[in-house]
Amino acid sequence: MVNASEVKKFIALASKHFSFYSKTEFFYTDLLNLETMALTVQEFDKLKLDGRAYLNKIIFEGRGYVRSLLKKLESQTGVPESDLLSYGIEEIVELVESQKKVGQDSLKDRLVFFASKDLTLFGEESR
Repeated sequence: MVNASEVKKFIALASKHFSFYSKTEFFYTDLLNLETMALTVQEFDKLKLDGRAYLNKIIFEGRGYVRSLLKKLESQTGVPESDLLSYGIEEIVELVESQKKVGQDSLKDRLVFFASKDLTLFGEESR
């Protein structure tokens, strides 16, 4: 059985790893000064893509950390994994602590979203 403190600890660790993943986005890598880089462009590109593929594997893929946790939480709480993917961190902790579920209307709105570095909108707002 997964408890709330384990969920918080796991999410903190996954978030730390995801911060590395996000640094592989174009808006970070396109700003690099290629003249001062120690690695060649091809070496850097391979490192970036290999690192991103590894993080995808351990975090997002079917047998990765996040999916494994969500499968355990699905069996523990009865909330489908597909719904848990739309839960926020605090909502997952509340679900584990007090069985508080997010409403289906709210989850449906979250399927349509706009996100940038500074703004995230859901549902009609995002349209």
